[in-house]
Amino acid sequence: MKWLKRLLADQSEKEPIVIANQICRAIEERIQVIQGGRKIFPFNRLILQLHCRDGEEENILRAAFDDRQLQRHVQEFLSRREVNNWRELRLTIETSIVPAGSRPAERFTISCQRDEAKLPSAELIVIRGEALPARYKLRELTRIGRTEEVLDLQGRLVRRNDLIFADRQDEINLSVGRIQSRIEYDPARAGFVVFDEDSRHGTSVERDGRMMTATSQRGIPLRDGDTLHLGRARCRFVEEPADHHPQIDTDPTD
Repeated sequence: MKWLKRLLADQSEKEPIVIANQICRAIEERIQVIQGGRKIFPFNRLILQLHCRDGEEENILRAAFDDRQLQRHVQEFLSRREVNNWRELRLTIETSIVPAGSRPAERFTISCQRDEAKLPSAELIVIRGEALPARYKLRELTRIGRTEEVLDLQGRLVRRNDLIFADRQDEINLSVGRIQSRIEYDPARAGFVVFDEDSRHGTSVERDGRMMTATSQRGIPLRDGDTLHLGRARCRFVEEPADHHPQIDTDPTD
């Protein structure tokens, strides 16, 4: 989707730093604030297309621009704006020679895209409590909570959960918040991270006999075999496909 078209009127505006700043201003308009006050940029790939008059100008602009330097500039801008996923962004510069008769008014165009991450195969297996599905293959973002849909006091939809604990009069399931936690794939770590959503009974990870508490801002990177405590409910995190992982017994104990 092409969302920025900017006319560069004079030679001075061809300076890479000027174009970089124009990109950053446009990016700032696309920053989104999600639940918990976290900021994200909903794209992970930018393509800068420079429209050149002839081969000489193309060579000059190609020499003036550096993909990595411009990408670093934009990433630093997102980091200063406290955008959580700034490390995901990748920027590519392309050039094209446009004949005079069909030359667009814009001197450059930016396209923003969302390339889906190649996720490792991982899933959650419910071992304490009742949830659907009992085995859930993780996606880039997985929301966990009690009931499928969460509504506000006016009946408006607040959120849809992916791993859904049954809303029933049961001390285990009732300890799971309607908005309990989320699991995100972190490309920088090449792994999954669990966050609490300010739930009443909290979210923690049990590993090698010790407990680690997640918050809405500080997530816990997950490892194969970790046990997630969601209130009094529990799930096992496994990194192998379900068909190749040994059977895991449910845990009837408190």
